[in-house]
Formats: sequence, C-alpha cells, structure tokens
Amino acid sequence: MSAKNAGRWAAGITAILLAGILTDRLLLHRPSQENTEPYQQRVREAATAIPLQIGRWVGEDIAMTHPAVALLKCNVAFSRRYHEVGSDRFVRFMLVQGSDLRDLQGHWPPVCYSAQGWLQSSAAPGAWDVDGLHIDGMQYEFVCDRLDRPSLLAVDNFMILPDGRTCGDMQIVQQAAKDDRKRAFGAAQVQVVTDGTLAPEDRRNITQTMIHAHSSLISAVLHGDSK
Repeated sequence: MSAKNAGRWAAGITAILLAGILTDRLLLHRPSQENTEPYQQRVREAATAIPLQIGRWVGEDIAMTHPAVALLKCNVAFSRRYHEVGSDRFVRFMLVQGSDLRDLQGHWPPVCYSAQGWLQSSAAPGAWDVDGLHIDGMQYEFVCDRLDRPSLLAVDNFMILPDGRTCGDMQIVQQAAKDDRKRAFGAAQVQVVTDGTLAPEDRRNITQTMIHAHSSLISAVLHGDSK
C-alpha cells in the first residue's frame, strides 16, 4: 500500500473512531454524581505553571491541529516544542487530558500519526523511572517520504489514569472507562516526540528530562480518583 493510500485509509479509520466516541457520549453516557471540576481545575493550573525554559531547552507553544483534540473538547491540550540551545536538537512534549476516559480512543500514535501520512515502522514497550515514579508506556517510530518533514520520528507515549496508573495499552484505558465513576475523572496521554535518528540513549535521556520538567502536570493528572 502506498503512503498516500495508507494515509487516506487511516484518516477514514480515525473518522469512524471519532464518530463512535461521539455516539457513545450522546447515547450511552450516564452522568456521574462525582464533582470532578476541582480536580480538572488543578490539572489546568498545573499546565499553565510549566516554564518555557527547561535548562538548555527553550520552548514555544504549538497549537494542536489534530481533529480529535478540537472535537472532543479536552480539559488540557498542552503542546510545546523545545529547541536545545547550541544544537539543532528538538523535542515536542504533548499532554492531552480529557474529562472523559473515552476521549483518548481517537487520539494516540497508531491512529493520529497514520492519519497525518506517517507510516508506523516499529512499536515496543517502554518504561521510564523519573523522580521515584515508574512509568509504563510504548515507544513508536514513524517514517514519511515527504520532503517537508523529517524522514523518521520517534514517539515515546504513555497514558495517565487518575487512579495513579500509567500504561501504554489502550485496552487498559478502555477497561477503566467501563466504570462510570472512573470515567468521569478522565485520563491523559503524553507524547514525547524526537528526531528518530537520535541514538537510543540520547532519546531516553531527552524523554526523561521532559518527564521530570513536566512532573507537576503529570502528578496532577495521576491523583484525581483517590477513593
């Protein structure tokens, strides 16, 4: 299958996923009795408190244009691109947090990158230990043959559940979404995107630097459902 046809196919799948999520919300959602707004507000405040400069990394906010983000009205859509002073290295840190666990189903790397014309070339479990926090996730690589893009992207990805868990498996999120109470607190997804040609150790060090720098935001999401 050509990259062009693969992109069109993935875009159609994305549209189907989004339609399914919206149908589920409109027809099947039962309102929770939980008042989660104080928690959602804490997450929003944590996002606004992240500084633009992290050591040698200087950031700029980048709008997220993926249709899932706009359509699902996320509580937080944090997206920032950092450049390292004195080098040409870059990293993009994204955290999307919805007020409903099901929000993530249309926005994770195997879906959203393919919909934008990238072809997934690899996927493997990943794990990071930062500041005493163990994070489970996935490591993806995507390729593209367009001249206006890097040829290879590396995406370190993990989901954050408000009951203190992290994971790289969407099935875990879907299972949690079956619980009305847990669903009301939502969940978040983190993507750390780097040049896919970096050495594995450099990629790992950058990801851990970004997790450390955004740990207050990650922690705010982790500790919502404390009952």
